[in-house]
Amino acid sequence: MNMKVVLFLALSLTSGLTFAQGKFITDAGIAINSSDFEEAKSAIEKAEAEIGKKESAGEKIEDKDLRKFWRYKEHIFLRLANNQPDTLLKQNYLSLSKEAALKYFEVDKSKYYETEVKEDMAALSVLYQNVGVEYFNKRDFVNASKMFEESIALNKACGKEDFKLYHNAAFSAIYAKNYDAAISYFNVLIANKYNDQNSLVTYKRKLVHAYSEQGNKEMALNKLTEFNSGDSINMDLLKEEIAILVEMNKTDDALKKMDQLVKMGYKDALTLENMGILYDQIGDSKKAIASYQAALQIDSSRANSYYGIGKVICLDYNTINQEINVLNKENENLQTVHPNKEQNKINANSKLVAEKEKAAIAKAQEALEYIEKALFYAPNDKDALTLAMQIYKNLGQKEKAAAVKERLSHL
Repeated sequence: MNMKVVLFLALSLTSGLTFAQGKFITDAGIAINSSDFEEAKSAIEKAEAEIGKKESAGEKIEDKDLRKFWRYKEHIFLRLANNQPDTLLKQNYLSLSKEAALKYFEVDKSKYYETEVKEDMAALSVLYQNVGVEYFNKRDFVNASKMFEESIALNKACGKEDFKLYHNAAFSAIYAKNYDAAISYFNVLIANKYNDQNSLVTYKRKLVHAYSEQGNKEMALNKLTEFNSGDSINMDLLKEEIAILVEMNKTDDALKKMDQLVKMGYKDALTLENMGILYDQIGDSKKAIASYQAALQIDSSRANSYYGIGKVICLDYNTINQEINVLNKENENLQTVHPNKEQNKINANSKLVAEKEKAAIAKAQEALEYIEKALFYAPNDKDALTLAMQIYKNLGQKEKAAAVKERLSHL
């Protein structure tokens, strides 16, 4: 606050007040003029006590006196807050200053100090914001969110709007898991197209995240559809949509969006790997393997992709074994019922069984190569170890199977 305003405050005092609080208010004004805010605090608190007594007794306090009282009180505690290093005491002073400022506007019908009070409220808003930043830097997002909320309310009260403040409030709220507040602030930032295009994308993603964490995934998807409509499709928002679709078990829709992402030129090993997982889930083995292999072309150390390929190949191995079992069962029946008449059929089946057994062994060995690569990059992966142990058993490699079983027992 500039010195012209401070001087005006002091000179505007009248000596005609005849009751006790008048003297204390006068004392507060003198102390303000001499920048002795501790003395001013003492005087204004005495004035408040006297006003309380008179109001309790049913005596009316003149609006002009109340106006002066609230004006001085908000200014005194603003200055005390500004000079106070202790965060909690600073917050207390800020709260008292804010309360007094709002009370001033209730009683001042003539708008006598309106400009000065609004200037102080703007300064008070900055102090609240500074405290919010302190809390944010300490990762106390709950208190940071409260401080920024107070700052926004003060700005509104004095007719100002600071979108950087909404930015701070939005991120504090979402980190504090106050999703309703986060949604409100991010919507303001998006509606006003605050900051650059990259920031807008971040705000949209965070808004969607807030809806999703709130449990309103349908609204999150609706927002993504709104943001990614038209000719311009943002890859980051598309990835966000895919993640939500996967969470909601909308596999077909997720795969369509993933395919769209890849066709847009997005080459990411994790996305391709996830496509493999989803294709595996719906039973499309060929596309699953192709997706895993594409992921490995980008990043050859992805254990999950090696495991995924090995797992899919094991399905083929199981299918061949099932076919072998069917043929062996058929031969058992033929040998029991017509062993002589069906000998040609039995021989044909036996030959086919031998061929399939070779194919099954080849599949098992092929799967094992991928599983072993998965274990090279992720030695403690229980799923990969369990599958490796089973394959070793099927291939008759008992010692290796036992060694893997021992490893599993220590996990």
